[in-house]
Amino acid sequence: MNTPVTIAASRTQTSTLATGATFLGLSGYALTTRKNFSFMNGEK
Repeated sequence: MNTPVTIAASRTQTSTLATGATFLGLSGYALTTRKNFSFMNGEK
């Protein structure tokens, strides 16, 4: 009867880990390549 809670916690944990891995991967890429991402500032 506690299966929905387990599934919800598992999805939350998985999405948190995926977000963290993506953030760390992209941060590492930007720091390693020293690329300039100032074009992504949103201003025209």
